[in-house]
Amino acid sequence: MCLLTDRPIGRRMGTGIRCRGLWYMDREGLGQMGSPVFAAIVEERESGAMKHHYRMGHVSFDKMFQLFPDVMHGVDKNKLQCDACEFAKHTR
Repeated sequence: MCLLTDRPIGRRMGTGIRCRGLWYMDREGLGQMGSPVFAAIVEERESGAMKHHYRMGHVSFDKMFQLFPDVMHGVDKNKLQCDACEFAKHTR
């Protein structure tokens, strides 16, 4: 079971349960605005991870999970892609 809260104000936003590798979230008090809110939370985590990646000189994502476990918590490694790192790995 997972409890989703808004940290600055401490309001409970929803709960979730894990079933066969997926999290099923129940929105509480969000009405129709729930889906964009959850999408924004996920996108914010990934963009924060990418900012750290750029600022640390394009350190590998595996190392970032070791160095910044609090920042990388909940971030899907498969969604993190850096064009500069991909081009740097190419050869002629």
